[in-house]
Amino acid sequence: MRNKWKILLLAPFLLSGCEMAAEVGEMHSKMEKVNDALKTELKMEAQVGWNIHNGTLTQISVLIPAEKAGEQTLQELKESTYPIVRKHFQKDPLVYQLAVSFPIEQ
Repeated sequence: MRNKWKILLLAPFLLSGCEMAAEVGEMHSKMEKVNDALKTELKMEAQVGWNIHNGTLTQISVLIPAEKAGEQTLQELKESTYPIVRKHFQKDPLVYQLAVSFPIEQ
């Protein structure tokens, strides 16, 4: 009889863990779709990351290698990348972070 109560008490925690795992899997799938779309639509390989806090999409980050960014300004890069990000994530993050990475010359 005591084991039934333990299961009933643990059930909400187990279910919330399953929801979180499903949400992470869904966000990872969206991130891969963004990566694929950036490659096909803009011919740009980028690294895309995201952050969720208490169910809120707080940040999406896109890191573009300098050689792929060319002579485009950050504003131009934002105007070309953000619609793709928005389309696949299907909501706006609190922050959209866009960065260009430069190799270290040795």
